[in-house]
Amino acid sequence: MKIAIGCCLILLVIFSCTKSNENAGDQNAINSFPDKPGDSWLYHVTDTAFTLQNIDSTREYNMEVSVIGTTMLPGGLTSNIWVYRSPNATDTNYVVVSADTINFEIFRGPELLVVRRYIEPLQLHQSWEYSTNSAHDVTVDSVEDILVGTNQFHAYHIFGYPGRPDEIINIEEWVANNVGLIKRYYNNSGTTNPSQHHITWSLVSYHLQ
Repeated sequence: MKIAIGCCLILLVIFSCTKSNENAGDQNAINSFPDKPGDSWLYHVTDTAFTLQNIDSTREYNMEVSVIGTTMLPGGLTSNIWVYRSPNATDTNYVVVSADTINFEIFRGPELLVVRRYIEPLQLHQSWEYSTNSAHDVTVDSVEDILVGTNQFHAYHIFGYPGRPDEIINIEEWVANNVGLIKRYYNNSGTTNPSQHHITWSLVSYHLQ
């Protein structure tokens, strides 16, 4: 009888440890890359549009990013809802965390597409597929101190040319642990879109739960 009780206790401890470690994978990703309802970031955006190699226009504006709640996606996936509000547009991403992977997804018709992906915790020389069916991976190619506005951050520099084979984009991002995205550069000159854009996001302020 004592042996049976002892075996049960051992199995219970093993099960508890296994469950705890599985939960820790999701929690670690969330801790290093903030993703809680109530989190918000304010970015200053510079958008320079090009048409036929000529500068068409440059716009500057502020964009507020807010995690407004949680929803259930098709397939039973739980996601947080990220809303991007700028003077002329409002966009929504659905952020799904699975173990060490954070997917930013959008609906394209009935289909969900990954438009941004991060593998946490970020590490130097780490590479991954940034978006759905990307022709190339992105890579963490350096860790550096960067000044954004009046604030200095210790950040991971992510660089690459993701996108589908006929829709390649140039991406540079700086991501700081426990802050998130602090600077982003986007260039779609490798796409078939006749209107090309060079867009920079720079973090102005943030509030985390």
